[in-house]
Amino acid sequence: MLMLRVLTAKFDYAAAEVSDSSNLYRVEYNPYRENFFLVYDEVGNVIESYLRLEDCVYSRFSGIFLSLQKAMNACNMVYGTDILSEITSSKTFTVENGRRIVCNRFTYHGKQYLARAVQDESSEITAYEYSVSDSNRLKEENYQALYQAINSVFYPVLADLSHDFEKNFLFEPAESFC
Repeated sequence: MLMLRVLTAKFDYAAAEVSDSSNLYRVEYNPYRENFFLVYDEVGNVIESYLRLEDCVYSRFSGIFLSLQKAMNACNMVYGTDILSEITSSKTFTVENGRRIVCNRFTYHGKQYLARAVQDESSEITAYEYSVSDSNRLKEENYQALYQAINSVFYPVLADLSHDFEKNFLFEPAESFC
């Protein structure tokens, strides 16, 4: 049985000190390493490493990895909430061929951006797409699921658009600039 002794999380890194009554381990989630999920022994040797959270499912440290991911996600939400209060934006809602599209044209740090969330219900399985591009419409970030954007500075903007799908989807006639 593992005991979580200390957990530290930042917006871009999370680590925990874990004990199994005889050994001490350092478990970390570090997206800047080759493998994001790592376990170190007391000496500092890597004893387990995984690229994705789903690869860790059979590890005895899987619960710790999940806690680290959740802690880091929480930090991102806390650190990222300021962007919504800093931006000036204009939202549009459109429906095209079974696709609901919410766009947010906004200014952040003096630069123009377009955030876009698409909910495509034209097939049996609903598909989503989240993107943020600059004023030249060059894709800077593109995600197939909202959780993939968790480390993005624009996550709160994309989550806000996703929330619009959850609410009653309003259709406002507007020029389509998405």
